[in-house]
Amino acid sequence: MNGGGVLGGLVPSLDQPLLRVPAERLSVTTVQANRRVEKELAAILDECKLLGEHGAIGAEQAHGQLGELVRRLHGLKRKIEEGRTEQAEHEQRCRARLDYLGLCESGTVLQGDVLMEHAVEVSALESADLPVQTSRTARLVCEYLFRAGFNQTAEALVAAAGIAGLVDANMHAQAREIGTALLRGECSTALVWVSEHRARLRRHHSGLEFGLRQQEFIELVRRAERPAAIAYARAHFPAHAKSQMQQIQRAMATTAFPHAETAATAYPALFADSAWAGLQQQFLREHRLLHCASEQPRLLVGLSAGLAALRNPACTASDDDEDDADADATPPTRGGADPCPACSSREMRALGARLPYAHHTRSSLICALTGARMHENNPPYALPNGRLVSASALEQLPSSLGVSSSELSLVVDPRTGECFRRSEVRKVYILS
Repeated sequence: MNGGGVLGGLVPSLDQPLLRVPAERLSVTTVQANRRVEKELAAILDECKLLGEHGAIGAEQAHGQLGELVRRLHGLKRKIEEGRTEQAEHEQRCRARLDYLGLCESGTVLQGDVLMEHAVEVSALESADLPVQTSRTARLVCEYLFRAGFNQTAEALVAAAGIAGLVDANMHAQAREIGTALLRGECSTALVWVSEHRARLRRHHSGLEFGLRQQEFIELVRRAERPAAIAYARAHFPAHAKSQMQQIQRAMATTAFPHAETAATAYPALFADSAWAGLQQQFLREHRLLHCASEQPRLLVGLSAGLAALRNPACTASDDDEDDADADATPPTRGGADPCPACSSREMRALGARLPYAHHTRSSLICALTGARMHENNPPYALPNGRLVSASALEQLPSSLGVSSSELSLVVDPRTGECFRRSEVRKVYILS
């Protein structure tokens, strides 16, 4: 990998989460492991200090205290080994993805099953047979499927393409598990996750923890358990008083009503069933933020970039799609020509509706048959059905289609099968 490649330059935008997610997990894992070790080591040193201050003790008591210290030291050793193992896995994943990006830069093909969880050998990747763009497309599609909730389909695609080492399935599984629990009206798993990441959430000024605490408080009020609700508020609301005082006052006001139905009428937003869906969306945003994942699926980012490069004022408008019964049908095109990718389907039109038009200072015509650019030495010709072909393609049509010399006066459109007289083909002049 040269210095001007992936490592020496900027990683493409679509591939940045591929590196940032495992690198962030490595950083978090290292910090958490160090804190656990420091806490346990401090407790062991305190016990040793207390042993020295007790003075003379009996042999049995000393044996018991020393045995407890040995047990805790063995526990400390186990925690250190577990932390090292987890860090090594994240380091291995980062190295494998760096190697993969380097091969993407060089255009090397990849083997479908070599990029599994612990595959890092570049030599193995270079002897593979899966095109790089295929693995990249599969990775983007998998990410989109995971986020859209099609988990079984995404897992099947991961297994079929052999890209387990390129997809953060564990991250998506955790988000799915906690998000599903929130939709069921359960906050416990989300609160455990918040407690593990409280310091980082605080740095991002997150309001997720208060939202969860407030929702649990409201559920107590809904069940007419006012004493329990007030005790819960006293235990958990003071920590958020500085930033959420207005919300705390609104929540506490619900305890002044004799019945939960009356409180729900006075504060419908707090008691709405959609509050759980809002908490789920807020959790998913915070989860992606802490894992350095992109807010929008990278597949949509790539499609938007492609559509913005293709979109022009002649594209079919999508404003009336909802009122059009045939909106899903392919828009009609002139002369049976291929539809524009930017307006070929309702989904593409909706995705590109708010995108800017492509800015082209100089346009080029590309022959659909040969792929060659049409210019003054290879001018365009128009068939009677409206399709454009280049002069070189027009010369190749009879021989490529097996037309005899007696039929050279005929031109056959290979896309539609229509036959035309050569005299009906017209040269096209484009005025700028």
